Amino acid sequence: MASINFEIRVILLTLQMTLILASPPMTKGPAQAKLDYIWPSKYSAEISGDVLLGGLMMIHSRSESSVCGPIMAQGGIQALETMLYTIDRINAELTMNLTLGAHVLDDCDQDTHGLEMAVDFIKGRVL
Repeated sequence: MASINFEIRVILLTLQMTLILASPPMTKGPAQAKLDYIWPSKYSAEISGDVLLGGLMMIHSRSESSVCGPIMAQGGIQALETMLYTIDRINAELTMNLTLGAHVLDDCDQDTHGLEMAVDFIKGRVL
């Protein structure tokens, strides 16, 4: 049962990331649109639970034209799948009325973008 839920979550997360990549880039404003400046999208995945674990991972690689490049299958997706699998296994073994969840953010292999994601995560959870 837990492995079926995990497989469905991985498929849905992969579909979500694919749809985000296929969406047109967002611009920050008319002045910057003239400069062809692409504002980075915030990629995230959330699994509900009583206790949320935060994750900041390199799901996408760095890009020269924008912050986020293509998906990193070996590094990023494997780490994400490992986290989701571990959470599913722990939830299956917990006997208390408590479930673990996750809020995973993509730093796109950029230090500044990762810092922005971490600050947004902290703000969203504290306020």
